[in-house]
Amino acid sequence: MNEPIQARNDQIERAAYAQVDAALRTAPLAATPRSLYPAVMGRLRQLRQVAPPFQLSWLDYALLTFVAVGVALGCWFYYAYLLSVSAEASFDWIRYANRLNTTAIFATSFGLALIGLVVVFTLTLTHRQRRLA
Repeated sequence: MNEPIQARNDQIERAAYAQVDAALRTAPLAATPRSLYPAVMGRLRQLRQVAPPFQLSWLDYALLTFVAVGVALGCWFYYAYLLSVSAEASFDWIRYANRLNTTAIFATSFGLALIGLVVVFTLTLTHRQRRLA
């Protein structure tokens, strides 16, 4: 029902655009001032750097740490699963776990993760101090 109205609106719009195009083609162009080119080029030379330098934010470090801890925990639980599956009886996995000394393995893994977090935090602080200086 609105098709004839829409077609008429399209014709009016095309006619308006044609009039604007004709006016733009026939309008006289003014010459550019002679001082424009040196002013523009001088301003371009004053610009330092267009793109900001590559930086890692705290969120990047947090996501990296989260993923690393997730992978470590996934490997840990998969290893525990393999130990429990390979056991011959239902309580043999305890014997294997005691043989491997899981407490020492867990403490070492936790310590390494903590050291990694301290290193990332230290690098972040030193990077910010260098950037502010």
